[in-house]
Amino acid sequence: MSDGFVINLRPVRAFGHRWIGIVLPAALAPVDAVAYSGHREVGHSVPYVGPGVDTTPAIAFLSWLPPGDRGPARTTKVVSGGGLRMVLHSGPGGNVLIGRGAGADYPLGYRASGALWGGASYPQSFPVVFPSPARYIVLVLANGTRKRIPLVIGAGLGFAMIRVTTRSSVMRWGVYDARGKWLSGGHGAPSSP
Repeated sequence: MSDGFVINLRPVRAFGHRWIGIVLPAALAPVDAVAYSGHREVGHSVPYVGPGVDTTPAIAFLSWLPPGDRGPARTTKVVSGGGLRMVLHSGPGGNVLIGRGAGADYPLGYRASGALWGGASYPQSFPVVFPSPARYIVLVLANGTRKRIPLVIGAGLGFAMIRVTTRSSVMRWGVYDARGKWLSGGHGAPSSP
């Protein structure tokens, strides 16, 4: 725990999995969870502890790492565009993208690709996510112009905000790596994975 106290929990088997549960005082946060088989460490999870979608702080164990693996360094970056602003928290657990009234989290190794959400009303702005080695997205607009949008790189995923003004304002899109190699794409605006 954040105060140095260690809690030993024994999992209970249910529904084909082993489960633990704990209620924590508001002033304490977990800093690491270590799984053992007998006396041998088999993995550990470093939680995301930080802002949540509402005013309550979030605690999320997203990924398990092998013994001794510290995982990616913690970073906090702003992902903005089209009037939408969200904060990307990346680290040993994965990626947590938080904005006003909305959020998404992705464990390490998750291969998300496309829009995180969106609706049928226009104009609209929405976040998109693509797996590494993606570095930027190119939108080909109905008027023939091309718009290059850099991805904000987190732990194995890149994020950006896209603004779509009408149903037909984006003709096609493509995702590229740092050398300009095409990785994926489609017609219209990127849709949900």
